[in-house]
Amino acid sequence: IPRDLAGLRARSLQLTGALGEWDVAGAYGPADSLAATLAARWPSPPLAGARALLGDSLVDAIPPRLASLWTTDAAHLELSARGVLAPTPGGEFDLTTALPGLDLAAVGDASQAHVDLTARLALADLSAADGLLPAAFDSLRGRATLTASAVGAPRAPALTASLDLDAANRTLAARDLRLRLRQAPGHRRLQLRAPSGLRYGDVALDSLDLAVDLPPDSLTPLPASGRLVAAGRGLALGLRAGLRETADGFALAADSLALRSADGHHLAATRPFDAVLAPASRRLTLRDLALDGDLGTLSADGAASPDSADLRASLRLALPRAVLTRIDSLVALPTALDTLTLVIDLDAHGNAANPRADLALEASAAGPEFALPSLGVTLQQAADARRLTLALPQGLQFRASTVDSVTLALALPPDSLRVFPATGRLRAEAAGIGLSLDARVDQRGALLSLAGDSLDLRVRGRHLTSRGPFRVETDRATRLRVEGLTLSGGLGELRAAGTLDSTGVDLGVHVALDLPAGALLGLPGAADLPRADSLALGVAADVTLKGGTRDPALAAAGEVELREAGSARRLGVAVDLSRPAGDAEPLAGTLALSDANGALLSGTLALGGSLDLREHAWTPAGEEALDLALGPNTLPLARLAPYLPPSIGLEGDCRVQLAARGALDAPTLSGGLKTAQATARWNGQSWVALKGDVALGGNAARPRVTGSLATLSGNVRLPEPPRPLLPAEGGALLWDAAPATAPVVAPPPAAEQRWPDLDLTLSVPGDLWLRRSGLELELGGDLRLLRESAEAVTAQPRADGELSLRQGNAKFLGRRFDVERGIVTFFGEQAPDPALDLLLSSQLGDTKVLIAVGGTAKAPTFALSSEPEKS
Repeated sequence: IPRDLAGLRARSLQLTGALGEWDVAGAYGPADSLAATLAARWPSPPLAGARALLGDSLVDAIPPRLASLWTTDAAHLELSARGVLAPTPGGEFDLTTALPGLDLAAVGDASQAHVDLTARLALADLSAADGLLPAAFDSLRGRATLTASAVGAPRAPALTASLDLDAANRTLAARDLRLRLRQAPGHRRLQLRAPSGLRYGDVALDSLDLAVDLPPDSLTPLPASGRLVAAGRGLALGLRAGLRETADGFALAADSLALRSADGHHLAATRPFDAVLAPASRRLTLRDLALDGDLGTLSADGAASPDSADLRASLRLALPRAVLTRIDSLVALPTALDTLTLVIDLDAHGNAANPRADLALEASAAGPEFALPSLGVTLQQAADARRLTLALPQGLQFRASTVDSVTLALALPPDSLRVFPATGRLRAEAAGIGLSLDARVDQRGALLSLAGDSLDLRVRGRHLTSRGPFRVETDRATRLRVEGLTLSGGLGELRAAGTLDSTGVDLGVHVALDLPAGALLGLPGAADLPRADSLALGVAADVTLKGGTRDPALAAAGEVELREAGSARRLGVAVDLSRPAGDAEPLAGTLALSDANGALLSGTLALGGSLDLREHAWTPAGEEALDLALGPNTLPLARLAPYLPPSIGLEGDCRVQLAARGALDAPTLSGGLKTAQATARWNGQSWVALKGDVALGGNAARPRVTGSLATLSGNVRLPEPPRPLLPAEGGALLWDAAPATAPVVAPPPAAEQRWPDLDLTLSVPGDLWLRRSGLELELGGDLRLLRESAEAVTAQPRADGELSLRQGNAKFLGRRFDVERGIVTFFGEQAPDPALDLLLSSQLGDTKVLIAVGGTAKAPTFALSSEPEKS
């Protein structure tokens, strides 16, 4: 403002242009204070013209990128300013304004020789800035404070700008974050500190401290030097380095690099090193990189790009469980690991016309559910060939699954880093099952194709071998195409052909397999089956799918058969189901159980739900997902004998009718068993004949068995009493103090088994005899057997009722005693301890000897008397 200006008054000064529309009104005079109003509206899109602002002032220190922060959402902003601006050096400036959620204050003075200004902008609620910031900062909640100061000569003042942020949204979370820029003659430093942590997207840090020295005389960020200290998930990284721009990229000169875990394990650079990256040529150069520590070593020296290489690298790592746990928190591992050792050696040299590379990798790992004793990988690159081999000579164990060995050899494209097309051979062995595959694998976009020359599956010496070339294509989502897949041999036959894509399906599969005894051990969970090593499995099935990808026409017919080697035991399950295309009706058909002599039980099966092949999902129809009905069938009990221990036999017939309806996880059960006479025999001398009617109810999660059983007759041979513990003559060895050769390992606790609820009435009208040497008793009475849901983990039910000794005798101390009275009373206790009321007598001349037994089975009492009484 010229010093000789008498005054200035503006009623309405309007400015328009690339910077928007500005309206100014006010007045100024040498003896008057300044009174002015400014109204501004900014255009859309964000101002490009703001980057053209000129001036030999503070504007020079503001990066042009800040102009991009203007947006149309700040459609109208009004500021008012009052103060005194003298026309002589030493003028004062004081600006204060308040908008909703925004505090702005500026104070200072300026002259032609010196400036001292401080400004503060505080936003107490960042939600007021929605739409003003980039998308990553939308819906930001918290507070922010921006402070700036300028002190010194007007043309080159010392500048300080800082941003304090405490805010969060779905993308960003920052507490106590401070960003500070300091500019002074000959010096410019940028600092970023987040002592309370920082999260951006999936990257989360517990703390961050970055300090960078920037070029003081320009707005370019390079060359720069500084330090970085970051910590997160129990790992800390420290780096001190300089970064400069080269003719074709960037160069990093590092003085130090260290990686340390919270428990003290570390890996650190032993000397300074350089790294140069040229993005255009994709060339990386490493010089003198060497890391060492208790975790292992890493060294690298040389250069590599897609066109040429002269690089040597070596890595040796032995990672303990603590470090692996930290890594798992950053990058989820497939399974928890206790140890991991890794050795990698790389030697790459040559150019695109004559490349040479040798890579060798060795690894081993172990964890609670995982064991990899040895893994070897080699990659050899030559001008006309690139070969990859992988070997697991000692196999792999993951949870209950074990692979004995794996070898893979692939020929890869020699003229690029691509993996496909690849030609090779795969060999694998697991639990007596062997796989051999020779094929070519290629990929076009998302479509992966396998052209097989030969496929051989071996199970316990029997084979299933491909009969010519075959092809399989899939995008691992909605497309599958199978051509010419036919396998046959001693194991049976397998055929598959057809297509599945986004428009529909036309696929057929035929299976007829006969797996020999022991083959089941290679299947998950089969080892828990009784006598699994002697069971043989037969599978015969035909499945066809035709129609759209949702609810296509489906027809499935097949049979599964279990046989035990060396016996007549055979159990078959046959299913025949179908449904028309697009039909909302259930998938329905028949179900039959059979043995070596034919059908055992038969009935109907319906599965309600919707099949969506594009989503690979079967959606059950809620409470109408299952409708199974078996019988009524008359089942000859002798047909069950092959499935029982050899010492047990069954005779008679049983009428069976069973049903399960409702949701798949807990269908409602109904039906039962009824027999007019059935006989069970065991151990060659014992038998019981009975009749009864037993009903099944409840649901699959909590079944309930009710009904009544009545014995018709029986003869139960009891075990003979044990021989005397010690011989009557000669010596006896009471104990032997022999040293233990191995610690006794307690067996693992058995899985909890739930038994069905029970309410059965057992009637014994008589003619049920208990016999052994010196004992012959006839039983009678009625019992009620109970088990409620709270007791479902107990195999033994509670008993309530009485059993009487109708007649019989027992031999004690060489004499025969006859039963005169005998009642055993059960009280429905969880741990049975029936009350005893027994009276036995024996005639000794003119004297009758009596033995009275009372108390309970666990604490009996005995009383001896005679008639007539003897003193």
